[in-house]
Amino acid sequence: MIRNVVLPIIVCSLLLIVQACSSGHEDEVEPVVEEKGFTVKVFYINEAQPDVEIPDAGAKVYLYYGVNNGELVRGEFQAGGEVVKGDITFFPDQMYRIDGDGMIDITPLYEDKEMTMLIESNFYTTRLAAGYFRDLSRPINYKCLFYP
Repeated sequence: MIRNVVLPIIVCSLLLIVQACSSGHEDEVEPVVEEKGFTVKVFYINEAQPDVEIPDAGAKVYLYYGVNNGELVRGEFQAGGEVVKGDITFFPDQMYRIDGDGMIDITPLYEDKEMTMLIESNFYTTRLAAGYFRDLSRPINYKCLFYP
């Protein structure tokens, strides 16, 4: 009879202790925030200071979704980020300007589409750089460096 009374009391006590211990830890756990988007950094080097990376403030970043970078090769780059290749004109889906610190954070319009990025230097006005990304679901850090 004592066993029938003591055993449930012990089990209930253990359950309360386990619950109290685990609930105290839940408040200390920080939620995992999955970062999205990407950071683009654009710098240039000039001949006077070949070892110094200078922010290319004002450089333009053009994003083309669903476009493979091979589709833009040999196309004619025009103002506003338009690329004309034969009878096809590609228009950018997004456009950004690089800040004074040489970088910008971008949230992509689509994570499930490939994306080509063209960067137009502000310092070297006739220079372009390109990047291609298949997967935008993970954070990306992209650095572009224009040389003399």
